[in-house]
Amino acid sequence: MTENSLSDQNQTRHSGDNSRDEFKRLTIDIPASLHRSIKSQCALRGSKITDEIREMLIEKYL
Repeated sequence: MTENSLSDQNQTRHSGDNSRDEFKRLTIDIPASLHRSIKSQCALRGSKITDEIREMLIEKYL
């Protein structure tokens, strides 16, 4: 694979509706206590932080 192919692969994912959508990274700073709380609650549910945050953002903005 070429470098561009790898880059394209990393930036394009299948969304829930089976359409292809480019992903962009969003970096935010949050208090350590909030991070611990999110991390522990996700661990209890067996979910990933990224999946839960992404779902919250989709519900609010789409």
